[in-house]
Amino acid sequence: MRSSKGVVFGIAAVSAVASGARPAQADSRSVAEALFRDGTQLLGANRIDEACPKLAESQKLDPALGTLFYLAVCHEQQGLTATAWSEFTSATEWAERTNQPERIAFGRKHLQDLNEKLSTVVLQAESAFGLELRLDDGLLSTAAIGTPLPLDPGRHVIVASAPGHQPWQTTVNVESTGQALSVTIPALTAVTLAPKEKTKPLEADSEPPLSGQISEATQAPAAPHSPTNVLLWTAASVTGASAVLGTVFGIMTFGARDRAISECPGNVCGPGGFDDIDRARSFATVSTVSFSVGLAAAIATGYLWLRGDGVSNHSTSATTSGPSIFVSPSGSQKQASITLTARIP
Repeated sequence: MRSSKGVVFGIAAVSAVASGARPAQADSRSVAEALFRDGTQLLGANRIDEACPKLAESQKLDPALGTLFYLAVCHEQQGLTATAWSEFTSATEWAERTNQPERIAFGRKHLQDLNEKLSTVVLQAESAFGLELRLDDGLLSTAAIGTPLPLDPGRHVIVASAPGHQPWQTTVNVESTGQALSVTIPALTAVTLAPKEKTKPLEADSEPPLSGQISEATQAPAAPHSPTNVLLWTAASVTGASAVLGTVFGIMTFGARDRAISECPGNVCGPGGFDDIDRARSFATVSTVSFSVGLAAAIATGYLWLRGDGVSNHSTSATTSGPSIFVSPSGSQKQASITLTARIP
């Protein structure tokens, strides 16, 4: 292997314009230029492990053909033959597109030397349908199957996966240069779902499960609604609805009265004041009627309760399926009304 200082001088002779012609117009370019100069100095001092990251970052910030050649040389001296081979290939193609004969010759010479040291792996697959391949952190197309893939020395992980199948993984170790490895990916194992447990039917002599359920034969028949019971709950419902309705319309009465007072200063009312007076009277009438109906219903509820035919015997059934009272208030500027709808089972 050539000495690092000689290689640096060789690249400098081929790409003498690489560092001088790079204008530092943006911050990223300025940083890239500084990293490039530092990296080449470290490479010339044979401090390879320090030089390569600086050259790689410079190329990332501001891609340049000269930097790419330096980076390829650095990785070659670091022993990363596959990485250097890829970078020399890209740099040589770049030089061919831009018609730079000296750089083309420089790149081809290094590619020829690397081809003798390059280690490769060939992937084979028993079934490539739906297969997804990964080599280390890179995703591979199934077109890569059967093609020698360059590898740097070291440990590499190969993963194969497919929808509905268990993934497969293996590791290969490249211990020296010039190795030709082969890996066969077996057919992936399909993932099978565990069958659901079937419910075993009860046998004739088996005991029923203790689930707290009562069979139809042992269920007690629902207690019928007696007329007195229905009347009791109806009267109680009317009492509650009337109290709520009387309260609501009472509040509305006071509100309409206050508006009428504000609209009629000195007992002189405009059209709005007369409307408020009419509404206050209508709301007051509904409130009074509601409280009256509620009082009568409360008396009836107390009477039916004292008879003893109400809650004590049929409270459960009356509660769950007893009568229902629906209150529907309505009003306008001239009148107000309520509609009571009762549902009796």
